[in-house]
Amino acid sequence: VCRGTAVMLVSPTDGTDEIANPFLQPDGS
Repeated sequence: VCRGTAVMLVSPTDGTDEIANPFLQPDGS
C-alpha cells in the first residue's frame, strides 16, 4: 500500500493506474 501511495504522489498522471496496477499486484500477492 505504501508503494502504491508513493507512486500516486510521485506520478499523479494518467499513467498512475498502469503503474499502480503492477505494483499492487505483487504486493497484494
